[in-house]
Amino acid sequence: MKNSIYKGQIKRKIFLILSISVFFFNPIMITNSQESDEFEIVEIYGIVVYVELEGGFFGIVSNTEEQYEVINLPIDLQKDELSIHIIAKIRSDLASIYMWGIIIEISEIIEFITDTSIQKFGDVNNDGDINIIDALLIAQYYVGLAPIAFDPRYADLNLDGKIDILDALLIVQYYIAILPRFPCDNIPLIEGSWFLQHYNWQGNVIGEEFITIKRIGNQITIISEIDNEVLGVGSLIINNLGPPYQDRSKYIIKGIDLRELGIENIFIYDDSNMETELPLAESSNPSVFSRVVRILGEYQLIPNPPLTSPAIPGMVYGLIADKNYILTNNNSWYWSEENPEWKGSSPKIGDMVDILGYRTIRTDITGNSYYELEVLQLRTNPNVVQLDIFDDNSILEVNLGTCLRITLEENPSTGYRWEYSLPEGLLELISDNYIPPEDIIPGAPGTRIITLKTIATTEYNFYMEYIRPGEEIPINEFSIDLVVI
Repeated sequence: MKNSIYKGQIKRKIFLILSISVFFFNPIMITNSQESDEFEIVEIYGIVVYVELEGGFFGIVSNTEEQYEVINLPIDLQKDELSIHIIAKIRSDLASIYMWGIIIEISEIIEFITDTSIQKFGDVNNDGDINIIDALLIAQYYVGLAPIAFDPRYADLNLDGKIDILDALLIVQYYIAILPRFPCDNIPLIEGSWFLQHYNWQGNVIGEEFITIKRIGNQITIISEIDNEVLGVGSLIINNLGPPYQDRSKYIIKGIDLRELGIENIFIYDDSNMETELPLAESSNPSVFSRVVRILGEYQLIPNPPLTSPAIPGMVYGLIADKNYILTNNNSWYWSEENPEWKGSSPKIGDMVDILGYRTIRTDITGNSYYELEVLQLRTNPNVVQLDIFDDNSILEVNLGTCLRITLEENPSTGYRWEYSLPEGLLELISDNYIPPEDIIPGAPGTRIITLKTIATTEYNFYMEYIRPGEEIPINEFSIDLVVI
């Protein structure tokens, strides 16, 4: 009898220990059985923050102040104040003991910035630190003095278009840890090449050109790529316009009148779409910006996104690279079973292709984002050399202009990542993307695909190491002796 009572007490203790373990070590708990295809999809520009609750964890605060608790944030991205741009599912079927924010599961990491050497907003004297001295310099500038080593491009911390005492107070709050970040943080990544089309109010194209956008702090410079003419210099500010413009975008570029068309504002939608509007009574969109990208990938048929209810099944021509891109020409998809001709080139399914085009991020009827690529230039079977870990320590002789596509296994959940540096003027980085595993299994490795292009005749040792941030010894290496002729 005593023995059976003793066994019962042991079982109850084991059950209690297991229950406590589940509660403390698995704070996310399933609350209902919602199907995965019913989850709301959100696109988030935000910053990773460390939250000191229940032992501490890393969450994301968006640039619209929403708080997100992430169930699958990779270890190498668990860094305080890391800027990040992601696509995620809102996991309304889960609950958490933290009760800090909306629970999400990352579907796609679009971009993150880890380069801490870049001058930051608030560091107005560019000494690498944001402190009381920066606040004093802003105050001196506000009262009409000319402080030494003061850069006003990094001083408008609330992006209201003015440098005043409010910006100095924001630095003081940040310095004494009342304010975790500035309102100007998490600006969309708009720098780089764009294709700009000007329309009149009737919808007719009246001009087209390639431009480059440069940003220094909140100063935006737009340059024509044809003759390097500066088309305008303006300021990036938070959208403080009244009706009907206040809901068009979070940020706007103010003060650039492109081609003297009477443009007052450029509305920034994301890192691939911007639009302007003429100050006319008619609703018109005279200028549309589309991001120009160059992508190397596989030409394939891919499922079209659901745009109607019920969804119409079908396949469209696409490019499989870091993600799936629907290929378009004159803003129309190809549905034909016959291969289309892309301005003189007729690729076959499965071919490697090198495409230059305009990238657009769109949303289907379910809220999922998908990508379109308007083809500008398509080269079939470009000179590409495929490399993987079995090519380590090899000698490779290639012609000038050859692309190197390096595919290596990587597991961000362990904190390890393939790191490398490029010799200036010898190799050009075409793309660097992490492809997660098809089956979302905790701890499963994905694939790092790096595409480089040779741009000079040379002999060079290209070296990569698989290492965790802060450590000195890699656990794996990849090296090739490259001879470009």
